[in-house]
Amino acid sequence: MENRSMVQTKPMMTFPNAVKTCLRKYGDFSGRATRAEYWWWVLAVVIGSSIFTAVDSSIASFSGQGYAPFATIFNLAVILPELAVTARRLHDIGKSGWWQLAWVAISLLALIPIVVGLVVSISSDGFAFNLPSGDEGSFLPLLLGFAITLLIWLGVFIWSLIWLISQGQAGPNRYGPDPRASDPTAQEELP
Repeated sequence: MENRSMVQTKPMMTFPNAVKTCLRKYGDFSGRATRAEYWWWVLAVVIGSSIFTAVDSSIASFSGQGYAPFATIFNLAVILPELAVTARRLHDIGKSGWWQLAWVAISLLALIPIVVGLVVSISSDGFAFNLPSGDEGSFLPLLLGFAITLLIWLGVFIWSLIWLISQGQAGPNRYGPDPRASDPTAQEELP
């Protein structure tokens, strides 16, 4: 592996450049994205979502209606570029962008302990626990299911966070040239 300290690198991407890049590559899942590009984009989405949520809240409080659509429209508009920049970020560390699907699938499957706990808690005979109906102990399966689900979600969050904050691979990889290298044409191709 090439030592990054020996390779001349570009300066870190700025906030405006990251937002422009992610909007320009709206649905582009190919290539690589630096940590700066990814995290500046995440910050832009959080700021935008917060602003539109505040606008929606203000409109709802003044109009008396409970729903204003601006935050929803904004969040729907940034789903595709969010998925694309995350895939490119994963490519930078040599992972497939499809790992996002694994994270979603595991997070959804993590709901199973809550559902099982709920079913056991509300069943008349306490299912396998033989808990009397109306007893405070009948909430134990639900609480256990909730705790298991939270632990799984925490694990997926930590796993994805570690990958997303990891430094990208130096030099080209199977997803493209190193986005930090100042002269990507001078990089040698991997087999």
